[in-house]
Amino acid sequence: MPVPPTESGTTSAWSEQTWWVVLGAMTLSTFVYAFVLYLLLAQAPPAPPGAGAVRTALIAVAALGAAAALVVSRRRLRPREAFATESGPQATLVPPEKFQVVATIALALAELPVVCGFVCVFLTRGGLRDYVPFAVISLALLLFEVGPSGQRYWRARRALADSAGKPPPLA
Repeated sequence: MPVPPTESGTTSAWSEQTWWVVLGAMTLSTFVYAFVLYLLLAQAPPAPPGAGAVRTALIAVAALGAAAALVVSRRRLRPREAFATESGPQATLVPPEKFQVVATIALALAELPVVCGFVCVFLTRGGLRDYVPFAVISLALLLFEVGPSGQRYWRARRALADSAGKPPPLA
């Protein structure tokens, strides 16, 4: 595993690249899961007894994961206070490493519905139509909620570096 550079500017750039790779991988995994299910469903036996209960439990877990991803993204990644380590004119952004921890939790929670959908279709032998709602929820969270939150942080991080210490606008 590569070690990030130690200079602060290059560490930030390395962390930003890592963020985009993780977001891209989690988004791409949604389509990989669909392809794997497509291949597996071609030879799937009929649904086992109790499939409805399994489906209901996984829908509940996926819904809780989606709600948790929204809460983490909106309460920990979006607000101005989440970025600032101090208030007032001396405000600075939290270090990329601290942002990455919270962002990775939000990304994992956003991917939880698609994982639940994969498991649901695999265990209940449902069709791809059963997978699609889970995938749509995860894609929406990744691309329209958590992703833009990360983009705002990295843009603010670059603006801070460009302004030589002036706090960036975090609108």
